[in-house]
Amino acid sequence: MADAFVGAAREAERAGAAQSMASRETRWTFGKQPNMTDAEGRFTLTDLSDGKHTLRAHRRGGGEAIAEHVAIGSEVTLTLAPASRLAGLWRCAAARRRRSSR
Repeated sequence: MADAFVGAAREAERAGAAQSMASRETRWTFGKQPNMTDAEGRFTLTDLSDGKHTLRAHRRGGGEAIAEHVAIGSEVTLTLAPASRLAGLWRCAAARRRRSSR
């Protein structure tokens, strides 16, 4: 998949550390050039510190994939889930009461 954003956050090494924090940190890369996939969906992340990382890929319009506990030098395949759409009818309880009192 071309044109997806890919980010990484180093995971805490201590036991019991909040791992979900790493996936949240991949969302905020202020001041950094975003890592983008190429036309074939490939990417390379550089300048990462030693240790395990959480990788997150997402694209405009929806779709996200997360891989946790990824070691430096690993080859990873991330599959972006398709964006979902919800539809429904919203009704106000007060409007129903007005209709039934006529």
